[in-house]
Amino acid sequence: MRDWFGGLSEVGKVGVVVALIPAVGALIGVIITSVTTIATSDGGKSEGDGNGTPSASQSRAPSGDSGAGVEAKPSGAALPSPSASRPKATYTAVYTDQKMQLGLPNFPSVGVLDFDEPASRTLSEGQWKQLKKDAESQGQPLEQDLIYSNDLWGYLMVREGRNAAQIDETPKDAEGCARSANLGGFTEARMSEWPIKLHQKFCFATDKGNIVSAEITRFVGGNRNSVTDPPTQVEFTATMWQRS
Repeated sequence: MRDWFGGLSEVGKVGVVVALIPAVGALIGVIITSVTTIATSDGGKSEGDGNGTPSASQSRAPSGDSGAGVEAKPSGAALPSPSASRPKATYTAVYTDQKMQLGLPNFPSVGVLDFDEPASRTLSEGQWKQLKKDAESQGQPLEQDLIYSNDLWGYLMVREGRNAAQIDETPKDAEGCARSANLGGFTEARMSEWPIKLHQKFCFATDKGNIVSAEITRFVGGNRNSVTDPPTQVEFTATMWQRS
């Protein structure tokens, strides 16, 4: 063919080249179209997967805030508040307006009062020490709620294991008295100073869990003008409720 092409005149060679240009252009166009088609086909496949399988990032369900429009499932019923789950305490009156007296014997004897029984007694020094010893060995508080001891000044004291509150008004019910008693505040009074007035009111929570509302109705003996002469007897009117 080279010999044939070489045998042509210069004019003939130019004519052959001009005639071949359209065919070469068409061939180049076919090649470009094929390459573009292949590239477009590969672009529709997932990243990192030559077989068109969706990648992990494409198949993973949306998380976090991307779930807009999806109805949230309820997390369950609301937990009841501690106050709603705690049953209300109820009380039954054991005695009402019971008169009691707590005396102040000569030292070293003591006067004691037990609201739970109720009972008031005078104990010698030996008896009082034995009661305390027995209670300690048994790991129990003394049964007596109040003690009145004559050590010159006369101390009216609430025993361990009880709560007491000195209040201004008579409580309306056992629940109110129990609330006052449990808040506490009163532990003892030096009676030679006459710090407690007549008709002073108290709320007690005894060692057995009973609630007592007590009012001082009378002082017997003693001298308010002396710092060493407390009343020899304190009288109460008391009401006791038992939790049921």
